[in-house]
Amino acid sequence: NYWFSVSIGSQLREQTFSDAIRTDAGQMKYLHSGFYYKYIERFANYFSPDQFHIMITEEFRKAPIDQMSKCYEFLGVDPSFQPDVEKQYNVTLVTSNGKLGSAFAFWVATKKRIKPVFKKFPLSLRSRLAQIEKQAFNQVMSEKRPPMTQEDRSYLSRIFEEPNAKLKALLGRDIIDWE
Repeated sequence: NYWFSVSIGSQLREQTFSDAIRTDAGQMKYLHSGFYYKYIERFANYFSPDQFHIMITEEFRKAPIDQMSKCYEFLGVDPSFQPDVEKQYNVTLVTSNGKLGSAFAFWVATKKRIKPVFKKFPLSLRSRLAQIEKQAFNQVMSEKRPPMTQEDRSYLSRIFEEPNAKLKALLGRDIIDWE
């Protein structure tokens, strides 16, 4: 997504979300992968509906234990198992400070290039450097993102209206959080 791309430096921070989704490249990068209908339709051509289980992220966030139980039941494993859903993994963090964000993106790109050199350092030094990097990262980064504007929400609603209607028909149910 846009904020992940900003956080790793593959999206210029100077190009706002609003600007990015209105370019051909931005639509390919951020919107087209959200046309779930076309992907699920391909599976439906080869598999019967009872062979795949669709989970909606918004429903999962609201009731993770219930959603996981349904998934386990679908898979034929113990649906009473309750994983720890409090801990989050791979959370995309961003900074509200553009200069710090740009500096961090530069560091991420540089780190990829010098990784072979770091592998020659003793493990204890690499571990210490990783710890320092993580501390610095946590001081400047946050999960907070600016809210989506109503103009962008309306724009995206128009773009996703037809594909989402097809998806609802294919799934045979409403997706209330997408209305």
